[in-house]
Amino acid sequence: MIKIGIVDDHAIVRSGLKQFFSE
Repeated sequence: MIKIGIVDDHAIVRSGLKQFFSE
């Protein structure tokens, strides 16, 4: 459960950075 949460956080941060750089 904790591992999945960490992975989710990383995915959210990475997708957020992608949007930030793509704009």
